[in-house]
Amino acid sequence: MSSRAILVLSGKLLEKEFALEALATVHMAIERELMQRDTILTRCVVTLSNEHFAAAPYFLQAGFEVLPADEEDLQAAVFLTSCTEVRQDVDQVVFALGRSLPLNFLRTLNGRANRTLLSFESTSETNAWGVESLISVPELLARYGVDYNAFPRVPWSSSGTATPLPQFSPDARSVSAPIVAPNATVATVASASAYSTDSDASLTSTVAPRQEDPAGDVEELCQIDPFADFEENASIWNAELEELVVASGGKCSAYKAVEQLDVTFAGLVDFYLHERDRFERLLSPSLKLIRAENGVDAATYLYHTSHEELQPIASDDAVELLTLGSSLPTEDSGDSENGSIGEFGADRYAFNSLEEYIPALEDVARLSDLSCEQCKWQIDRKKLMEQNVNFDQSIKPTDNEMTERAMAMGVYLWVRKFNNLTDQQLLDLAECYKLVSESIRFFEEVIQANAEINDRVHEQYLQFVVNVQCLLKTLVAQTSGDYNRDLVQKNLFLCLIEYRKLRFPRTILHNLKRESILDFDQLLCLQQELYEKKSEFEELCEYVKKRRACESRLKYHVEQLRKAVKIEKAVEDWNKVVAAVTTLCKEFRERPSSLLFRELLGDIIGSCPETVEITEEYARVVQTIEIEDAEEEAAFIEAAPREESKAVARVKEIYEGTKFVFVGGSPQDHMRERIEKAFNVELIWTESSHGDSLDRFGSSLRAREVTVFLVYIPWCSHKHSEELAQMVRQAGKEIVRLRKGTNPVSIAEAMCEQLDLFA
Repeated sequence: MSSRAILVLSGKLLEKEFALEALATVHMAIERELMQRDTILTRCVVTLSNEHFAAAPYFLQAGFEVLPADEEDLQAAVFLTSCTEVRQDVDQVVFALGRSLPLNFLRTLNGRANRTLLSFESTSETNAWGVESLISVPELLARYGVDYNAFPRVPWSSSGTATPLPQFSPDARSVSAPIVAPNATVATVASASAYSTDSDASLTSTVAPRQEDPAGDVEELCQIDPFADFEENASIWNAELEELVVASGGKCSAYKAVEQLDVTFAGLVDFYLHERDRFERLLSPSLKLIRAENGVDAATYLYHTSHEELQPIASDDAVELLTLGSSLPTEDSGDSENGSIGEFGADRYAFNSLEEYIPALEDVARLSDLSCEQCKWQIDRKKLMEQNVNFDQSIKPTDNEMTERAMAMGVYLWVRKFNNLTDQQLLDLAECYKLVSESIRFFEEVIQANAEINDRVHEQYLQFVVNVQCLLKTLVAQTSGDYNRDLVQKNLFLCLIEYRKLRFPRTILHNLKRESILDFDQLLCLQQELYEKKSEFEELCEYVKKRRACESRLKYHVEQLRKAVKIEKAVEDWNKVVAAVTTLCKEFRERPSSLLFRELLGDIIGSCPETVEITEEYARVVQTIEIEDAEEEAAFIEAAPREESKAVARVKEIYEGTKFVFVGGSPQDHMRERIEKAFNVELIWTESSHGDSLDRFGSSLRAREVTVFLVYIPWCSHKHSEELAQMVRQAGKEIVRLRKGTNPVSIAEAMCEQLDLFA
């Protein structure tokens, strides 16, 4: 199976002299090159800023899509990244950015798709950026007998190029040009599909010398009517426009309709926006452009003359035309050209805090509940109608009850012809609406617990709700054909858009575009995922609750220690502190270097009584804090050197050339080196745990060269150190208990005091 590729260029390329007229030739050459690699080029895109947008016709005629961009390189990089994340069918990316390549961007693409760098320079440079392959445009064209340097290079300025821009018709993007040499015109146009990958023959067509363009004068260019083609081809685009309006139920937003056709008839949107009267005059007699009564363009619709709203109806039948999901009529209701939807527009969801979204989400959830009930009721209603039951007694009361509930929410009943839906379709819709309401209420809990969960988990839950909204939109589109009339998915979409802007403005969420779709087969998967996420969230909240309780106990007993007067009370509080620190490290994976421990214990760890039985986790926390303090102290000493301590000199004089054993904590190379250098001894310091047997010190106790055991009390168990002290004394060795400080001066002073070295 052939792999797929996309080609992305940045408008920054135009800041150097660039051969715009070679674009079509380059496009076809790259396409041919990829075909020889069994790769199909599926999309070509260029990002252009306002400064370079005048070059858009060149790119459009060469078969590129043009993306407006403020920062062209950045927009191109973001587009490439999103394609490799969202589009699973993209196997290779061919790209050329402006002045430099961001390494972080290249790393994000690594492993997602093969990366091919496109170079427009005549160079055989090595692959310095670590991409999988490099295509040199001059070298590529040369293989087909085309000299890239023969194309005119146009210097760019803020006002555009000096070369006249090409004229192109609405269907320019569908024209495929062969690879041709410069200074030639095409005599025979071959489509890209006609290329043969088995031939190495030149791709140049039969050409004739190009005549100078007589329309090169700027003044004559300005007199060209850019919309003349739409006047000539009115019957063609009107036919497709009429088909689109009919498929939308006979009514749709005028802007959205022309925007959709703009893909086929390039420039139709501009024609509609800038030549509204002319556009309306060219419309088919079967289409009507109807503006809102207040004259606001944002509420302009295209109607087919057969649409029921254009037919006279009795007032008694008016309500029957409305169905669940249609907002109550307002002065500015309806789909707008900028995406707002009357009183249910985006402004309704533009809040300043996360908690303010909960009432808006709850409104959508209640509407989804009612939609679910309406689907189920419609199945029962059809069965009752088939049984010829009494309408007033068996059907009308439920109809009225649902109508009143909908009116209370500010909506009517759906614009959906239920007779065209099967019972299975209604059941599927009901299940989907139920999933939507349950997912919304689950996400409301997530918002309320915002401070208790990290951003990564929060993003995962938000993405899940986005997927559910996309599934509902897809199902509604498949059943009714116009998902824009379903306010459940529409209002949820607006909520999610605004929520992302407020909470995760830099996060890319999949399936949040209007054109995104999901297979209905995903319903069972999403239902199972909701169950799993609810369980996960409950466990997470319970986990956070227990952790906060443990933190509170630690803070309380630390505060009590600062106030303690009696030693007995202090020992009791210290035991609680040790227990809380141990729990935080073992059960809640708090790191010993945590700022929490540093702030709470930094100034009191030295006052811990020796009788307090500490744990291995607590010892690591104390060691981490004291090492940080020791490093700061060492840096201060190095900045202000002083004479060697008398205690250090005395210890060095007596024990130089022997071995010390350090007991407690985890070995630290920099501390070992500092102690060995100060005393000119070898320091034995091995990893030890509170549960380890003391027998491991047997070899050191028997070794004649071992003279002193240094037991650092804050880093080891009280019971452990007492038992070791007896063994050391029986072996005829010296033992020194270090209560605070691991720098050589503190150790030397403790040795001189406890061993009476100055006697």
